[in-house]
Amino acid sequence: MIIPARQDPSIICWFVNGYRVVLALILTASHQGTHLVKDTMARSRASAAPTRLASVCVVVSSNGEQYRMVDISGASSGLSIRERLLAKLCIPDESQASFEIYQSEIGSYALGGALSDTRLFELCRDYGDPSGSLKFFVSPYPDRPAPQAQVTYSPISYYPSRGY
Repeated sequence: MIIPARQDPSIICWFVNGYRVVLALILTASHQGTHLVKDTMARSRASAAPTRLASVCVVVSSNGEQYRMVDISGASSGLSIRERLLAKLCIPDESQASFEIYQSEIGSYALGGALSDTRLFELCRDYGDPSGSLKFFVSPYPDRPAPQAQVTYSPISYYPSRGY
C-alpha cells in the first residue's frame, strides 16, 4: 500500500507497508531538468514502538569461573542490558565506565572485541533464549578478569533459612 506523505517538488516521500521511502530530487541551474540525487528506503517505522526482548536469560561472568544467570526479558536497549549485567555482578557505579562486555563461552574470556550497546542488544534479540545459551564476559580487559577489588560477588544462600 502506497500512501503519499508529502507534496513537495524537491522531496517525494511515501509510506510503503509502514516504511518511509524518500526520493529526493534536486533542480540545478546548470542543467535544464531534474537530476536524481538520492533514492533511499529508511528502515525506521513511522510510529513503531521500540523492540523489547521476549523471555531471554543470559549467563555472565567477570572472572571466567563464577557465572550468574541474568534475566533480561523486556529490555528495550543495549544500555538496559548492560546495566542489568553490571548490577548482577555487583560492579560499583563508579567503576562501571571502565568495564566492557564481550561475548564468551564457559571457561574462557572474551571471544572477539568489546560489544557496543547496539551489538549487545542485537545479539540478545537474535540469539538469546530462556535457557541462557548466550554468555558474556565482563572486564576492563578482554584476556583477563578485573582486579579483585573492582568486583564483589554477593554470597548466595543455597539453603534458605527454615526458621528452626
